[in-house]
Amino acid sequence: MQSLLRLTGMLASAGMMTACAALPQRSEPVRLDASLTQPCRVLAPPTDGSRAGARRWAEEAALLLRECADRQARLVEAVGGMLPAEAQTRR
Repeated sequence: MQSLLRLTGMLASAGMMTACAALPQRSEPVRLDASLTQPCRVLAPPTDGSRAGARRWAEEAALLLRECADRQARLVEAVGGMLPAEAQTRR
């Protein structure tokens, strides 16, 4: 029984090493722009209950959402260039 467990462990290890060896290797590391990894800013709650205050808050919310979505899209594009070609076709 122990020899069967040992053989199973060796086969699993060999399979993992084969999978790791199949990954493409880069000659130089890829650097991401640090701004792409920044979290989205937190929107402060409206300061007053006026219609003008609510409008200003909604405009600020739309701006923050757009900034965050743009940064996320740039990050996806940057990371996509790091993936092997076959993984990029599946996106």
